[in-house]
Formats: sequence, structure tokens, C-alpha cells
Amino acid sequence: MFDTSNTQPINNTIRAECYYWKGEAFYRLSEFDSAKTYYDAFLLLPGAYSLPEYNTANYNIGYCYFKKKDYKDAKISFRNS
Repeated sequence: MFDTSNTQPINNTIRAECYYWKGEAFYRLSEFDSAKTYYDAFLLLPGAYSLPEYNTANYNIGYCYFKKKDYKDAKISFRNS
């Protein structure tokens, strides 16, 4: 459903949230590379900055790095959140 919603860019906020929640789904499946890809895309979309999930996405990117034992990049992402 996130993919379907994403093809109808009527509202920038809904489009951004689709990317965030798809990243969240991959994160919970422990697919950290895919999760990071969607979180990164979310952060760049119009309408994302004003959402409460914006800082959480940076924090979750930090955990994606952390779970992969990339502590240097994890530290940077945690600081961005």
C-alpha cells in the first residue's frame, strides 16, 4: 500500500510518510540497508522536515549503522537526531 500511495503525489506529507514507514518496516525486519535507503529518501522529500518522524529517521539511521557495527557513522547519525 505504501508503494501505491507513493504513485499519487497529491500531498507531499503523505508521500514522505510512505517512505518513512517503509523504512520502518524494513528496520523491523532487520533489513538495515533497505531501511536506511528509505529513511535517507524520506529526509530529502518535501514535507518531511515538518513531520515529527524527521528526527526519528536520523536516529533510526544511526541504529541501522549501529546494528551493522559501523559505529563511526552511527555516532554521526545519532548526533543529527
